[in-house]
Amino acid sequence: MPDWSYQTVFRPVLFRMPCELARDVALGVPGRLARSAPGRRLIELLGHMALDPKLALTVAGLSLDSPIGVGAGIDTRNVAIPALARFGFGVLEVGPVDLRQGQRPQRIKLDQASESVITDGTSQSCSTSELRKRLATAGVDQPLLLRVMLPVSPEQVDQTALREVVDELLPIVDGLTICIEHDDSATATSSPSVPLAFAWLDQLRGQGVFKPFFGVFTPGTIEQAAIHQLELDDDHQFAGLIVDGSRHTPTRTLQGAA
Repeated sequence: MPDWSYQTVFRPVLFRMPCELARDVALGVPGRLARSAPGRRLIELLGHMALDPKLALTVAGLSLDSPIGVGAGIDTRNVAIPALARFGFGVLEVGPVDLRQGQRPQRIKLDQASESVITDGTSQSCSTSELRKRLATAGVDQPLLLRVMLPVSPEQVDQTALREVVDELLPIVDGLTICIEHDDSATATSSPSVPLAFAWLDQLRGQGVFKPFFGVFTPGTIEQAAIHQLELDDDHQFAGLIVDGSRHTPTRTLQGAA
C-alpha cells in the first residue's frame, strides 16, 4: 500500500477503531478484494509488488520468489491469505493451529506511542476445518507453512486433533513450523524444548508426515540451537529455522537450509 494513501486516509480511520476491529478491517478488506480479478489488479496497482527474479531461491526443496516471508501471527484468522500472497512475500505461514489444552483466546491492544499492535503472549488458534476451507479457496502460488502450536511433550497432545491436522491440513500445505521454547526440558512451560521438539518430529514422522519441518525460535532461544547442535536437514530433523521476534520486536526473518 502506498505511504500517501495509508498516512492520509487509512491510518487515521483505523486508529479510531477498537484494536481488534481495526485489525479485522485492515486484513479482511484486502482479503476480499484479492478474491476477484478487479480487486487483484487494484492491489497490484496500489502496491507495485512485482518481484525481481534475482530474489528467487530454494529452501528445503521449496521454491521461493523472495527470501522474505510473513508469519502466522499477522493474519491469525487467515482471511487475507490471497492478498498477502500479492505483497511480495516468498512464503506464507498460515494458522496457527493450537494443539495445547487450556489455552485462552488471544487479546491484543494498540500502543499509540510505538504505533504497534501488542499481544498478550497467547496464540490465536483457528479450527482445522475453518483453515482448510480458507486454504482451499486461497489460490496462491507461494509455499504455505502451517504453524502448529504443540504442548511440551507428545504425551500431552489431543490425538484426535492431531489426526485432523495430519489428515485435513497436511495434504494442502508445503511444510510445518513448530515453536521451540527453552533449552532445558524441565523449564519448558508452553512449547517444546529442543530435545522434546526432536521427540515430536519422531512422532510426526511415525505418522507418515515427511514434509519439511522448520523450528521457530525467539531471539532469546535461537542460541540454544547451537548449544544442542541442531542439525538442518540431517537425520530427519529440521529443514530450517525461523527467528520469531514478535514477542520482542515486530521483525521476523526466515533462515533456511539452501
